[in-house]
Amino acid sequence: MRRLLAVLVVVGCLSQETPSQLSRPISSECPILKSSHGSAETRDQADIDEQLSQARQMLLKARALIHDIPESHQEVAAANMSGQLVRACDLTDALATARYLKKPEAEAFAMGSIAWQLVNYRDTTQALFLLQTTAESQSRDASYESIARKLIEKGDVDQGLEATHFIKDPSRVADILIRLASLRTHAGDQLGAGRVLAGALRVGRDSDKERSR
Repeated sequence: MRRLLAVLVVVGCLSQETPSQLSRPISSECPILKSSHGSAETRDQADIDEQLSQARQMLLKARALIHDIPESHQEVAAANMSGQLVRACDLTDALATARYLKKPEAEAFAMGSIAWQLVNYRDTTQALFLLQTTAESQSRDASYESIARKLIEKGDVDQGLEATHFIKDPSRVADILIRLASLRTHAGDQLGAGRVLAGALRVGRDSDKERSR
């Protein structure tokens, strides 16, 4: 019972966060990732390293007990643990946790959390690469969509559109393009907005043709 409560305490804290709501990294600098955050003061580095070590140990202990919680919660728990391990500068164990349940859909969902955190560290290239290694699924499409929206909202349109190209669901692609068109309209780029909307319409027509076959 104590083991189960320990898992529930950790997962309860994590499972309230979706990939789109995860906060900034624990540390101001993550040596594993290509972070652009400023370096910590030397005198504080030992404390930061200790905090990261404790966070990793707690998350790995929780992962070992993941099968003690209801199966319906295991996928979300693994995904949130994966994302938190990236925040704790442990990409290797984050990837191992993503594959821990040995289910393609669960792996894609967890990889989405990892990818989201990598984007926070401004390593979009690696984030998109890791998502490509997972099986095609609704979870993978959802992760690509959330990343594309995040990048476009931040003004990184080129990488946002790159993420959009990997999405298989035409309706998700159209939604992203419509949002981009809206942003360009507000920015006064009427011509650009029109071109993006034309692209969204083409996606819709192509989808209709595919369904009618």
